[in-house]
Amino acid sequence: MMSIWFLENPNRLIDERKEIEQLQLNQEWLLGVEWSIKGIGIAVKVKMGAHGHIYEMEMEYPSIYPFAPPSVIPIDKEQWWTEHQYTNGTLCLEWGPDNWHSSVTGAKILESAYRLINTENPKGSNDRKERSSVPSRHLLTMGQELRKEKIRLYLNQSLLEIILNLSHTNHQEMDFQFLFENNATILHIIKIYNESMVIWENEYLPNELKRKFLGKAQAFLMNCSLIKNKKMVSIEEIKAFLISNGIKGEQINLDIERERLFLFIDTDGKIYPFISFSDDDKLYRASAVIENENVDRRQSDLNLLKDKKVGIVGLGSLGSKLANSLARTGVENFLLIDDDVFLAGNIQRHSLDWRSVGTHKIDAIENQLKLISTSIKVDVSSMNLTGQESTSALNAVISRLGACDIIIDATADSKVFNLLSAVCTGYNKPMAWGEVFAGGIGGLIARSRPNLDPSPQIMRKALFETTQNVPVNSQEDARPYELEVESGEVWIASDIDVGVISNYLAGLVIDTLKNGNSDYPYSMYLTGLKKAWIFEEPFVTFPIHTDHLNEEKSPDEDNHTTKEAMEFIVSLLKGKNGD
Repeated sequence: MMSIWFLENPNRLIDERKEIEQLQLNQEWLLGVEWSIKGIGIAVKVKMGAHGHIYEMEMEYPSIYPFAPPSVIPIDKEQWWTEHQYTNGTLCLEWGPDNWHSSVTGAKILESAYRLINTENPKGSNDRKERSSVPSRHLLTMGQELRKEKIRLYLNQSLLEIILNLSHTNHQEMDFQFLFENNATILHIIKIYNESMVIWENEYLPNELKRKFLGKAQAFLMNCSLIKNKKMVSIEEIKAFLISNGIKGEQINLDIERERLFLFIDTDGKIYPFISFSDDDKLYRASAVIENENVDRRQSDLNLLKDKKVGIVGLGSLGSKLANSLARTGVENFLLIDDDVFLAGNIQRHSLDWRSVGTHKIDAIENQLKLISTSIKVDVSSMNLTGQESTSALNAVISRLGACDIIIDATADSKVFNLLSAVCTGYNKPMAWGEVFAGGIGGLIARSRPNLDPSPQIMRKALFETTQNVPVNSQEDARPYELEVESGEVWIASDIDVGVISNYLAGLVIDTLKNGNSDYPYSMYLTGLKKAWIFEEPFVTFPIHTDHLNEEKSPDEDNHTTKEAMEFIVSLLKGKNGD
């Protein structure tokens, strides 16, 4: 049950009442005080006098007072007295959630409210005292400022540089578009023109998000501050404002058949966007979302990843997360192979969601990756590498795999592992693989690098050697990721379990692609996530030693066999039958 502060702490309530009564006796501006019960809370309605006007407001104590500050809001919630008000009308005073301490009282809050009203003088005054502003005691974050703003214009550094360097005579023409996402309308500039020539084109927005039907925008550099003009509500007001500031009417794009965006840059360098929709004279104020930071926050040594191509076989829960992680880390070239269709039952552990149910996983993941960066290129194949497929088609896919800088097996399928092991050996390419153990008890990550590690097949033997004297962790009779323990309880791997192993595997893949001094002293690891099998506790890691393993040598061919083979190859090159 929620506690009621003034019943649990009646002494504080009496002190609050006495202090406000004393304030009313000592200060002429506090004209009236009325206490009331509000729900299970308590509130004080007050009247304050300032510059010949009366301001009525209510101070409400929170349920956890004095551990949080009271709020003060005009009785008429539609009144907007000052810039120091939140979107719900609450006054932003000297004490708030960020600097509150329990020694501050309600009387001090009322004094703070009076100082704000008396200084800013929102209703004007009969004594001809001019309005002034109170400096903000703190800055709001972008998220706080935009919380209630539904129409937003995104601007990055390259856009800002062009817009802020306009001349007063060059009113830049632009194309823009909308994105309707997450309860907000986001506007993006797509092209900027100098007369009919394109001088800037949007390269950061993925092509999948660019639309054919665009609106027209104009940017105007003004010789005035626009603070007083933020409430323009019609196209006619925009036109009148521009003409009054020296802009010729014929220079203003008032095409009513399409959406129009007007950007005003004032003398302080602030940007004010206004938008009007087609066949509508009404004007709406938009908010600017300005990205001041460099959008690339990766470590510099990861820049080389953009030149690498990664082949991933298996786009299930492990492979999908792996692909996303590699793309966000800097890999820009992918070959994705998977023949499976995404179903609703996959959602619990996969990076995809209901929007992709019924589609092939590779197609959905391709779209997902391309929304991360416009630089990402994805080659896909829906071939089942160990199923009934055309031999020529299979060979073509294997050739494409051979062109990758690393090949990753994310299938946990022994037949696929054997095939990819052979491909990597034949093309002299590194291979990485991972597996989430049944029940989410842990997982395996491994890699095999030419000339540095044994072949994948030999490394697999090292795993068997390490675990041959412990109970078998069999998955043969269990569904993927599901394990029945001795108590009869069924353990099912969670999205968290898969996420941990996929991220560990991504780190091993990136380390392999960097081709420098490795951060990993071993090339195969078992990591536990639960107390089970060989894992005595969560997060225990077993490195698997592979340095001692030797490759099996094929018997040396005798000279006669070598000669016979060479003669046969020569005959093929000459176009002979070879019989």
